[in-house]
This record gives sequence, C-alpha cells and structure tokens, in this order.
Amino acid sequence: MARTQRDPKTDEELIEWIKSKKTIKELRMDNYAHYQQCIKRGLKGYFPEKMTSQLKYTDEELIEWIESFDTIGEMRNDSYNKYTVSKRRKLNKYFPKKRTRCGNIAGVEAAKEPKVVRERKMKPVKETPEPTPVEKVERTKKMYKGMNLNDGNILCGRCLETKPKSNSRLICYTCQKVIASNTTRGIDTNKFNVKDYFCHTKIVDGGREFHIDLRTDERTQEYLTLIGYGFIFKEEYDV
Repeated sequence: MARTQRDPKTDEELIEWIKSKKTIKELRMDNYAHYQQCIKRGLKGYFPEKMTSQLKYTDEELIEWIESFDTIGEMRNDSYNKYTVSKRRKLNKYFPKKRTRCGNIAGVEAAKEPKVVRERKMKPVKETPEPTPVEKVERTKKMYKGMNLNDGNILCGRCLETKPKSNSRLICYTCQKVIASNTTRGIDTNKFNVKDYFCHTKIVDGGREFHIDLRTDERTQEYLTLIGYGFIFKEEYDV
C-alpha cells in the first residue's frame, strides 16, 4: 500500500514496527495512533501473542525463587505475582515451612534449653573465662510499667513519654499498636536497646551487679559488651 497523507505509514512499515515490540502493551505505549491503524487495516494477526503471568515463568524458575526464602511472608513481599502463580501451579510443597511467632517450625517441638544458652552457643569461643550467667529477676508487674498522671494523661510504660490514655491505660495508643504488630511478627516489642527477653534482669560480674531495665546508657552497654554480654542488646526502634 502506498503512502498517503491520510495513512502516513504503509502496511509493510507497520508490520516492521509491530515486529520490533514484544507485547501488545508495548505497541500501545509506543504509538497508540499506529496501534489503532494496525487494527483498522486488519493487521492484528501480526500482533505479539498475549503473555500472561502464568506463562512468564517456568516451574524450575519458580522453584528456584521459592527456595531462596525462609518464610512465606518474605515470598509475598518480594513478588505477590510469583507467589500467586506458584500456588496455581500447585508448587506449595516447595514453600518454606510455616513458623510460630517464636520462629520455630510449626508442629516441631522447640529446643528445651533456655534462649540465653542457645544464643551464647552461637557466639565465637573466647579464651577468657565465661561470664556469670544472666540471672532472671522475678517480675511482679508487667514488662511495661506506665504511670497515671494527675492531668488525666499517662507516662507511657513503653516509650516513657507523656501521652493520652489508651485502652490499655498505661501504654499509649501508638505503642499499643506497635506491640500488637511486633508480637504477631515474632520480633522484640521494646523500642530501646535491650531485647525483650533480658528486660528486668540483672547481671553479676566480679562482685558488681547490673540491673537491666528497658534500656541502658551507652557507657554501660559498651562495658557489658566488652565482657561478653553484647547479646542482650539490639538497635533501638523509631516508634
């Protein structure tokens, strides 16, 4: 077909343009006017075949992708599309095992030894004598010890800031949501530099006692880390 003012491209030129694209979406995005001309001239037979998300990946590619994750949640966060296709392909048997809030595989009995012992076993062996074990202080109250103020507000037991009362009375509304979310995800709820398990504990070293609350000052943290108790600390949260 010859060029005309009304049809600026010949059929042959439009066909070559079609062949330069891999998907119908690319055709529309590149030049919608040319795309419409192709339809009007009956050139749809030259369009690329539709590629659905079901056909994008082979089973082998999906299995390799699945095996790179430790949890199903990590899979969904990385690519919900691949996760959905994997389920439709019935590749569930390759999915990571479901885990409890504590990180244990569901249905498998957790190790009996205390968490503090397991964490210390993972630390490199040192030539210096092992430090005195952390002693648990008997708790008479909840982990977060807030306080009612005379003005109707509270001193929040988690963030230690003056806030309006929430449903839990001694924890502010923001901290209440963070605690619920972190508990569901199986991670520490304390926003300061001490891990949940070691809040309200004491360490005895060489006759000295260190009482650990929700946080310690930088100097104390550096000293305890130096003598082998760095495993009780973590990075502080912003909320």
